[in-house]
Amino acid sequence: MSEEKKMIIFCIVIFIVGVLGVFLVNLNITGYSDVYVKNYEANLYISKNLTLEEKYTYEILSNGKYRMLYRDWKVPLTYNESLEIPYVRVLNLSASSKNMVGYVVDYKRDVFVFGNVDRWIISNLYNLVYEYYIRNEVGFYNPNYYSVGIYKTKYKFYIYPPIETDNKVCHINLLLADEHLPYKNVKINIIDENKSILNLFVYPSTYNVYKTSFGYTIEGSSPKDEPIEVEFLLKPYSVNGFLNYIEGVKEKTISAYNRYLMIYNISLVIKYLLIALILTFPLIAYIIYQKYGKEKFYVVPEYLSYVPNKNRKPWVVNLIFNGEVGNFDKNGFYATLLDLHNRGYIKIMKDDEDVKIKILNKNLNDLDEYERVVMGFLIKYAKDDIFNPKEIEKIAENIDDKDRIKMLWNDVNRVMKNPPLSSTLTKQFLDTSGKDIIWILLGVFVLLTIVLYLISMQFSKYYPVFRDIPYLPIILIIQTILLLFTPKSLFGRWKNNYYKEKLEWDAFKKFLSDLAMIKKYSPEDISIWKEWLIYGTALGVGNKVVEAMKSLNINIPETEIAPAVYIAYGSMYHSVNSAYTTTIASSSSGSFGGGFGAGGGFGGGGGGAR
Repeated sequence: MSEEKKMIIFCIVIFIVGVLGVFLVNLNITGYSDVYVKNYEANLYISKNLTLEEKYTYEILSNGKYRMLYRDWKVPLTYNESLEIPYVRVLNLSASSKNMVGYVVDYKRDVFVFGNVDRWIISNLYNLVYEYYIRNEVGFYNPNYYSVGIYKTKYKFYIYPPIETDNKVCHINLLLADEHLPYKNVKINIIDENKSILNLFVYPSTYNVYKTSFGYTIEGSSPKDEPIEVEFLLKPYSVNGFLNYIEGVKEKTISAYNRYLMIYNISLVIKYLLIALILTFPLIAYIIYQKYGKEKFYVVPEYLSYVPNKNRKPWVVNLIFNGEVGNFDKNGFYATLLDLHNRGYIKIMKDDEDVKIKILNKNLNDLDEYERVVMGFLIKYAKDDIFNPKEIEKIAENIDDKDRIKMLWNDVNRVMKNPPLSSTLTKQFLDTSGKDIIWILLGVFVLLTIVLYLISMQFSKYYPVFRDIPYLPIILIIQTILLLFTPKSLFGRWKNNYYKEKLEWDAFKKFLSDLAMIKKYSPEDISIWKEWLIYGTALGVGNKVVEAMKSLNINIPETEIAPAVYIAYGSMYHSVNSAYTTTIASSSSGSFGGGFGAGGGFGGGGGGAR
């Protein structure tokens, strides 16, 4: 598959991820669980006594879990007394079922129970009040717990709020709820009996507000713990309450609301900019690919029957030209052993199930750095110049010393997984500027997520849009991480003419994988077969070459040696890796009220269940 097709596929994938992410963020899940308020209806009468009538329709979805349906306040609540500070007074309450025992717990935690109720029920209710430290609450208690179904409660209150005035206008800010169950449907009627309302402000601003013949109607829905706040400018002395003289009440109220709208509009702009960035991110990725990853066009045969560059060491071919650039695997090590065997530095000997290596030449001056590491490893663990992978397995199985097993694991990984200077060598062949830009974008998106999360913690209670915003850059992070899993070459560009060489190695690998093609170009020179085996092993298709040699009756020791090397040295690596995991990694487990604007309202609380 061509690079451009791969890029298009990745762009489609991250676009789908973006669309799904935006869809999930905008589902606006309100936190419904096994109990919620299906309908919240309120009538707020703007008259001399500010009167609030509330109707709660609860839906309970699980049996035997809840026994109290209530409406609490964050301000002093009384039943039959007046206070010298702002407070709320309960006038009456009713419910849809006779089994629901009405109660009021005032600001002093005095309990009032309504109806002819058994003493043990009253005693249980008192115990619950003190167990949950309840105060400023009105509700209904069911000693037998509520079963699945619909339950309705009604309350009527007088509200005596703090009132700001400058003798020109009066200002009241009512917080009808701030900690409550989800309200699926909200309807609030503002009945302006004396035509006192000069201006009305509703928080959050997502609610629909309608002017009616009796005043105003407010409609919407409220997720769990979202504040519901109504702010008024009224004619002077139109409502009873606790007066506080402040200059410029109207200006302060409008200024606070305008500030709220400004922040709200900024939050909307941020949200839609992030959504636009998410949906256009595939295009941004494609532009980065075009600028930093797209390669020149070269014409290379589909099959290549000769080694493209005999000067390339097999391990370099494995590291650079086989699959993902910079990913070295065990085939690079196997190919290097076969190459050193072919060049006379070592002799690989198959003895039944053992595949031993005899050290023939310890003069390492003509070897490159990785080859010296391989030879140094063989020499270090050889006995009488004979290296046996079975001995390494025995060492791994019997070492209790963590430092020694870690040293062995490091030695094995250096030759079989992490050759020296692999990252430096990769940069000699590939310009990875495009991938570097992806990493930078990831860092920017992570930082953006943290910043927006901190902002959300401060503003989300009164600006619901901020609840969604921190999740949007997380989608960008996911999209970016997906791009980081792409091959280095996709957002990198091969230097010089190395891309042409890469295509030639691919064509050579394809040739070695095709038995029919090998038979067609079968060489008589044994040295060519050895080259094919060595470089085929480096490209991960050495077994195909062995299969072809056996099919054509090419009888050289390497046809038996190569498969045995794969098995024996693969087993060695597995044993050392397992010993390291159990000895080192497992040892570390287990260590490890009454102000201006949104939020200034008097009241709070809301419908709940326990």
